[in-house]
Amino acid sequence: MVGGYTDTYSFLAHGHVFANAQTGNVVLFSVYASGGNWAQAVPHLRPIAAFALGVAVAKLLGVQLHKHSFNATLLCQALEFSMLTALSFLGYRLPDSYVVPMISFVAAIQSVSSSAVGPCSFNSAMTTGNLRDATSGLALWIVGRGNMEDRYKGIALSLICFFFLIGALCGGIYTRLDQKHALIPCAAMVASDFCSPGESAWVADALLPENRTLP
Repeated sequence: MVGGYTDTYSFLAHGHVFANAQTGNVVLFSVYASGGNWAQAVPHLRPIAAFALGVAVAKLLGVQLHKHSFNATLLCQALEFSMLTALSFLGYRLPDSYVVPMISFVAAIQSVSSSAVGPCSFNSAMTTGNLRDATSGLALWIVGRGNMEDRYKGIALSLICFFFLIGALCGGIYTRLDQKHALIPCAAMVASDFCSPGESAWVADALLPENRTLP
């Protein structure tokens, strides 16, 4: 939900630039640059650089898909919460060239620190890969050619895509209602994640009852 919310917010409130969907920024940069419109092209480069920096920082902090990296994951979530909270109250006073890269940095940290549920990898910042893998898993399961892991992948990733959509809709609605403080619900969503650190294992057990050894 946070991934969809922040992308919609940055697009509507800060110059029609994506914070999470770097593919969109690459395409829009190319569209404007190919027409010689550098004033509109350059803003799309800043979030790309900030996203790359966020990935590097998360990796250097030691975030991995193993339990021993739990403290690093919490540190990333705390950093994400702090930045989103600050932007909730100060973002409207800052220029777009500051706000969008900051959200991109946060999105990158989120995409690295929250990148798996049970045995299934996903991307919390965008939906293309999630939609592909969800469709693949469901298709194999429906025609009887898949196993329990395909069923799990199809259901889990379909839910992730659905809630990304819900987050984007909420972000669009709330940004139009209160643009200055539109990130407050988003920061609250990040804060709620601190209360459920074991959800991945719980979901894995629920959808894959035959395999209790999954992380």
